[in-house]
This record gives sequence, C-alpha cells and structure tokens, in this order.
Amino acid sequence: MDLNNEIMEQLNNLFDGILEDYYRYYDIEAVDVECALSTKLSEKTKEKRPDFFEGDIKTTLEAVDTNRGTIIPPKDINGNFTIVINLNFFLDSLQKDDCQWIGTLTHEFTHVLDFIKYAKLHNMDNYDVIQRDMEHRPFMLWTECNARAKGYFFLRKNIFEDLYDEEQTKYIKETELPFQINEFSTSYRNAGNDANQ
Repeated sequence: MDLNNEIMEQLNNLFDGILEDYYRYYDIEAVDVECALSTKLSEKTKEKRPDFFEGDIKTTLEAVDTNRGTIIPPKDINGNFTIVINLNFFLDSLQKDDCQWIGTLTHEFTHVLDFIKYAKLHNMDNYDVIQRDMEHRPFMLWTECNARAKGYFFLRKNIFEDLYDEEQTKYIKETELPFQINEFSTSYRNAGNDANQ
C-alpha cells in the first residue's frame, strides 16, 4: 500500500507531535530522525542499509519483519537514524484506537537515543559494532528494557488522562500484561531460542 505525499505529511506531523512530547517530558534536545512506514520492515532496512543482510554476521529478512518497528542506524556515526513502523500494525492500531503505535514509536525512539549516548560514551566510530559484538550485549538487553518501559509509559500516557489513576490496574492486568507476555514469547520463539537474535 503506497501512501500519497499528503497523507505521509500528516503522518509525519503526527509522529513529530509524539516525539515533541517525548522531548518535553524528558527535557531533552531534539534529534534528527526519519520516521517511515512500510509493510515490510526489511524492505526499508535493505534500502537504507543493504549491508545488514550481507557478510558473516547478517540479519535475516524474516527476523526484521517479525517486529512492529525497528531502527536503522546510519552507516556514518554522524548520520541520522531511521525509525520504521510496520504499516499494517500502524493502521490496525489506528482502527482500534488503542495507541499501540505510540508505544512502538517511542520504544524505537528510545533505542535511537540510547545508541547515540552509548556510542558517544565509548567513543565509537559506528553503531554497527554495538549490535554485532557480544561485549555490548548487556547494553542491548538494557536498551530493550529501557525502550519497553518508556514505550509503555507513553502508551499509557496517551490512553489515560491521569497516569496515576488506579483504574489503570485492571487494564494493565487484563489487556497489557497478556499482550506483553505474548510479545516476549513470540520474540523468543521467532529467535529460534537463539539469544544472539
């Protein structure tokens, strides 16, 4: 499904609004990032970084496409990240009016910020080594937890007007917890029980 330029401009404004809320909430400066929608995350990844699917340590198309969203780090350390959200997931979320796409966008954006900070902290000259080398595995686990927490926070922030409303507990237990358990289980199964995926 191709989206015309007018619709893409409206969607980019929508994405920008969520990211501006993120900047305000965490009192951080804006970061240049491209947001895109694609029916197959792997297509956009291959367009931006075909080298991800080449060489000894490569990503598979299937592994990329199992996600609701992904980040594509730039080849150059000074380049801009791209966040890609699965178009079918996004449209389904809009139709259900469940704001799941907001959680996914902020989840992926948290990864972007974490990668930038981590690379600066360790004086790295590219981002690829972070995902590739096992010595950075603790960071990868940490950023996943951080991204899930912040993505879930922004999901709740946009579903409920009062973040501290006790009524949220029922929603969390009956809707979100089963969803998150299923997501973790699916990710584990899709990785073929391989911790390197």
